[in-house]
Amino acid sequence: NPRYLDFLLREPALVDVYYSLSTGIRPSRRRLYPEEFLTIRFPLPKREEQDRIVNFLADKSAEIDKVVSVRQKQIDELEELKKAIVHRAVTRGIRETGGRVSSRAETPQEWRRLWTAALPTGWKMVQLRRKFNVTLGKMLSPEASTTSDVRLKYICAKDVHFEGVDLSDLKEMWYAPEEIRQYQVRDGDLLIVEGGAGAGNSAIVNGIGNQVICVQNSILIVRPKETDSTSYLCYCLTDLVKRGYMNYVCSVATIPHYTKDKVLSTPIPLPPLPVQREIVAYLDEKCAAIDKAIENRKAAIEELTALKSRIIADAVTGRMEVE
Repeated sequence: NPRYLDFLLREPALVDVYYSLSTGIRPSRRRLYPEEFLTIRFPLPKREEQDRIVNFLADKSAEIDKVVSVRQKQIDELEELKKAIVHRAVTRGIRETGGRVSSRAETPQEWRRLWTAALPTGWKMVQLRRKFNVTLGKMLSPEASTTSDVRLKYICAKDVHFEGVDLSDLKEMWYAPEEIRQYQVRDGDLLIVEGGAGAGNSAIVNGIGNQVICVQNSILIVRPKETDSTSYLCYCLTDLVKRGYMNYVCSVATIPHYTKDKVLSTPIPLPPLPVQREIVAYLDEKCAAIDKAIENRKAAIEELTALKSRIIADAVTGRMEVE
C-alpha cells in the first residue's frame, strides 16, 4: 500500500538511517543515492495489515488535524484582536477620543493626512527625526583589523522580533575600541530591522545588564532626544508594519530596506508624555494577556503534532495494535 509506505518511510528511526547512509561535505549538501536507499531493510506486514494501519492513521490524523485547525484559527483571531487593540490605542488613545483611522492609505502622504484628521486633542503628527535619534549599526568583518580590536557579541536581524530581542544565541565579531560606544546597545533601546524580509520589525531590548553587546548594519538603534517613550514608538511602528506601511516606504533593490532616512521621516501620532505612558501600560497588560493565550494554543498544537507523529510511528512499526 503506497500510503503505508508514505507513513513508514517518514518514521524518525528510518530518517536517522537515511542520514547515516548519506554522503556530503556538510549537512545541506548530503545526498542519499538510490543504490544505498534500496539496501535499507525494514519489517513489512501483509497487505491486509497495511490497509488496516492506513485506515486507522487516516482517521486519527483527521481527528488531530481538525483540533489543530481550531487552535490555529483561535491564534489567528487573537493576533487580529491584538492588532486592533494596538491600532486603536496609538491612533485614538485608550479613551477613544479621536476618529477612526482608515487602513486604505497607499502612500506616506495619505497615511499622514488620514492620521492628522483623526488625532485626539493634544496629539501631534511629527516625523520621528524630531523626537528621536537613530544610529545604524556597522558592517562587520570576521577578522580583526588591528591587534587592539575587541571581539564582542552582536545583534542582527534574526534576533529582533515583534515579541522582543532574542539574546540567547548571539554571534561574535570584531569592533575597534573607539567604535564600541557608538554601536553598543543598552536596556530600553528600541531596535529596528533595517533590511530583508523582516524590514521594519521592531522591539525593545531588555536583559543586557552589564554585558557589552553591539549591533551590525542590519539593525537601527533608536533613542529619544528627551523623554519620549521608545515603548510607545515601538507600538506605533508595530501597528504600521502589520498594516502594510512598509510596502510603501521600503527601498527595494534585491531586498527591501527600511533605511535610516526612511525611519527618520516616518510620521507618528504623538500624544503628551503622560498619555504615552498610559497607553504603554494599557497595551503591555492587554498584549501580555493575549500573548499568553496565543502561547498556550501554540503549545497545544505542538503537543498534538507530537502525538500524531508518535501514533504514526507506533502504528507503522508494530508497537501499537491496530484493529
